[in-house]
Amino acid sequence: MTNAASSNVWNDYPINQDYSFLGLAEIKLTNFSDQANIVELIESGSGDADGTAFSNVQAIDLKGGNDIATIGTAGSLSGLLNGGSGTDTLFANTSNNSVTINASGAGTVDGTSFSNFETINTLEGNDTVTVNNSGTALTLNTGGDTDSLTSTATTAESLNVSAANTGTLGAIAFSSLENVTLGSGNDTATIAAGGSLTSLNAGAGSDTLNLNTSANSLVINASAAGTVDGTAISNYETINTLEGNDTVTVNNSGTALTLNTGGDTDSLTSTATTAESLNVSAANSGTLGAIAFSNLENVTLGSGNDTATIATGASLTSLNAGAGSDTLNLNTSANSLVINASAAGTVDGTAISNFENINTLAGDDSVTVNNSGTALTLNTGDGTDSLTSTTTADNLTVTGSNSGNLGSINFSNLENVTLGSGNDTATIATGASLTSLNAGAGSD
Repeated sequence: MTNAASSNVWNDYPINQDYSFLGLAEIKLTNFSDQANIVELIESGSGDADGTAFSNVQAIDLKGGNDIATIGTAGSLSGLLNGGSGTDTLFANTSNNSVTINASGAGTVDGTSFSNFETINTLEGNDTVTVNNSGTALTLNTGGDTDSLTSTATTAESLNVSAANTGTLGAIAFSSLENVTLGSGNDTATIAAGGSLTSLNAGAGSDTLNLNTSANSLVINASAAGTVDGTAISNYETINTLEGNDTVTVNNSGTALTLNTGGDTDSLTSTATTAESLNVSAANSGTLGAIAFSNLENVTLGSGNDTATIATGASLTSLNAGAGSDTLNLNTSANSLVINASAAGTVDGTAISNFENINTLAGDDSVTVNNSGTALTLNTGDGTDSLTSTTTADNLTVTGSNSGNLGSINFSNLENVTLGSGNDTATIATGASLTSLNAGAGSD
């Protein structure tokens, strides 16, 4: 038994005696070997060390060896539980533990301060973990029930979810952890194929979520919340789904988000019941409300009265306007529009469907009508525009200057019409005109 340099601290305390009568500020249990020691805190300042009971201890230093320490449900220390050197493991208990992880492997478990533990197991219970510093290597297993980790970092952190409730946050390797909330830095989270959490909250900052090369299923709700392959996500400003035939469901496009769906063939479906605005600004790129997207091939709009605009040189693989009374605006270049049955068709390589109004705007546009039976309002805008029908027995009525009807298609600003090979009928009202009208083949 040796007295420490401070007259108010006693080191190398014989663990089977009671020195509380000395009135020392701290009795530190340090007489451990450099072998693997096993310590259990059963009550405040008391427990078992390598099979010998102790009491009235304020601090423990396990020194060297690969030690194991357990803090029981009623166990605690008023001072420090130091794992020392070696690879040391700390077990909490089956209650709802509160763990704090600080820099250099230090922290607290339910009010007991610890340091120099390489592995922490919180066991069962709805445990809460607060990470003030994720830079020191640590293995964290939060055990059964529903556990949550919250980072307080103000700088960028990196989270990788590699399997169900398993992954890394900085240098911390975690498992059996259901819920993660990141700090206020510009964080990056990656969810690998097969990886998932119950919830992942990016916190403040400009945060990025990277998915994986499988076919991901992403849902975007209001206020930057949503789900991805079963994980509830929130507060991400950028989402990259990477390769894979990804599907995106947008229940609300009002929150700013940058969405890159990566390689392969990706599809976005909006469920909006009110009007939305889609702008296609380049190949497979553009905006839907406040969502800026890229590498997205297919878009289906909701049931509102939507407006879509395709800029010069822009395109999608397909654009379905969905229900509602929808309008498609093209651009000032010379557009090539094809109208097929059931309000389907193509425009400059993009397959379109379910638009009730199409405005080709300026430019010398060419329109091919393969079926005129579906109601459509067509405004070909400025420039010298031409319509060619491939149908049989067309019925054309010219009601104004470059305006009229071809079957169920109501057109305006259309200078030149060529009818199909059927026995067509054309009527030109008083004062009405076209630049040219070609009846085509047939008995017209």
